[in-house]
Amino acid sequence: MAFEEDTDVFLDEFAVAAVLPGSVTVNVIFDNQYASPFDISASRPSCLGKSSDLDSLLFGAEIAIDGVDYVVRSVEPDGTGMTRLLLEKA
Repeated sequence: MAFEEDTDVFLDEFAVAAVLPGSVTVNVIFDNQYASPFDISASRPSCLGKSSDLDSLLFGAEIAIDGVDYVVRSVEPDGTGMTRLLLEKA
């Protein structure tokens, strides 16, 4: 029998609402970390959520988090049922 972790508890505790295309709302953990590649200051927004909620999103899809619109630049499933989306402000 395969081990399945209940990620809902984790997402309920630390998540914010994200609005996906079609006005579907899901919980994600949002991160807007500071990045400084090549000495250029920038932010690198991303979010982490259940793969079952995010698996329909593709490169270029739009997502809104905390009233800010973002475009998906990378979809990175981790094989454990969670997916990280790398985002860019729209």
